[in-house]
Amino acid sequence: MTSVSESVRKIILDVQKRGDTALCELAKRFDRVALRPAMLQVSPGEIKKAQARVSSSVLKSLNECAKHIGSFARHEKSRLSGSWMKVEGSVRVGQLSRPVDSVGLYILGTLSLPVNGPMSAIPAEWQA
Repeated sequence: MTSVSESVRKIILDVQKRGDTALCELAKRFDRVALRPAMLQVSPGEIKKAQARVSSSVLKSLNECAKHIGSFARHEKSRLSGSWMKVEGSVRVGQLSRPVDSVGLYILGTLSLPVNGPMSAIPAEWQA
């Protein structure tokens, strides 16, 4: 039986080696979603089209929410102690704080709320 750590290590190595192609295969394997690499990045045009479909009151609420999330993320960053790791037997948990060039976000679709994207993206942006 493969350990969780070994499974995660294999996934990370595969994504490092094959990039978005590996991500699409993982989405099919774990989520039963058919994706192509070109579908993984949202273009500015797609964002504008989506904004046009949302009422101004919803956009206003999302912008206000984003402001609060950003404020919290800045506050949280000032209190981070950096990277840490805790090991209990074969289980390792921790936090690795380092900048990255880009990030992919996984937002669960079935129970998704409008705030799920900003709650993931904004802290990632402020932690950089």
